[in-house]
Amino acid sequence: MASTLRPTIEVLEEFAKPYFKKDCPAVEWKKLKNNWCGLACFDKNRIFLHPNMGLKDLGCIVGGDAFYVADIKVKLRPGEQYFLTLLHEVAHFRIKKKVPLEWVRLKKQLEKDAKDQLRMEKVAWKTKLMTPKDKQRYIKEKMHYDSWGALKRKTKESDDCYYGRCENFRSWLMGDMISEHIAVERWAREEFKRRRKEIQKILTAA
Repeated sequence: MASTLRPTIEVLEEFAKPYFKKDCPAVEWKKLKNNWCGLACFDKNRIFLHPNMGLKDLGCIVGGDAFYVADIKVKLRPGEQYFLTLLHEVAHFRIKKKVPLEWVRLKKQLEKDAKDQLRMEKVAWKTKLMTPKDKQRYIKEKMHYDSWGALKRKTKESDDCYYGRCENFRSWLMGDMISEHIAVERWAREEFKRRRKEIQKILTAA
């Protein structure tokens, strides 16, 4: 159930300004797909927030199928979820992990292999009924399926480290990097705890 304590967009934008030297992203309400609480849109320099957020302490969905629960626990009070989500999206503008060149090369190869496979299957089926959207979905799903175990294992690398790298690579293929999301959420929660008294004053005055 959504909280009745909801700060205004103006208040949220003012709260975010200290984190940007210039070109602070505009904050807007938007009912996001899959009931996402927030979205950082870099090309539009916007932060979208769902206008009706629940109070539960959410984890984070990454790359479509990976999910993690934050290691810093926070029991939210009414209205605080808007600030925590805002800080998470702010962090996406601030934290960018470098993508290994090996991943870029491997992504190109996986994409080429998926397109080749699509062409062969189209010939076998003797049909051209797939829409461009169907083709893109097929290629993305094929890349994701073939990506497991595609990374070369390092010398003396433990199972945990190797499987962690594989999951990180696969989440990046789907559009996100799980290690980046973890760093983003950790920063957001630490910053939230640091500014919590200020947040409560803002909500009390609203």
